[in-house]
Amino acid sequence: LVSGAWISLDMLLADFTSMTSKDHLAQLIISGDPNSVYVDNIYLYSNTTSLEDETALIPASFKLEQNYPNPFNPSTTIRYAVPMSSPVRLSVFDTLGRRVAVLVDSQQKAGWHDVTFQSGSLSSGMYFYRMEAGALNLSRIMLLLK
Repeated sequence: LVSGAWISLDMLLADFTSMTSKDHLAQLIISGDPNSVYVDNIYLYSNTTSLEDETALIPASFKLEQNYPNPFNPSTTIRYAVPMSSPVRLSVFDTLGRRVAVLVDSQQKAGWHDVTFQSGSLSSGMYFYRMEAGALNLSRIMLLLK
């Protein structure tokens, strides 16, 4: 250690493979004179560079997750998965079946996607959101509370 110099500790997440649950937490303890010990920016990262690691992030099937937060006001996030490049339409409907918003209507790359829905001037109540990808239709319910 050199007095008055910054020390960098490089810790890869891959070094912690045996930590599989909250019972396996790691702790970093830094001790010293309170007048001379400074901690600035602790980074944890994954050093994945291979194509094999990247393809593990591509889902095996189409998925539409529950929005969060739910109930929401004024915005919520909708997460969906596309296993291969596909045209996707994600729409929001009121309880009468009227389309009130189109959030996505385009070709989507394979992988996980997040979209934010802003409720705007919609009134409180239950709404449905539907993902259409080819012949597949997936739907979920969300609740807007103003």
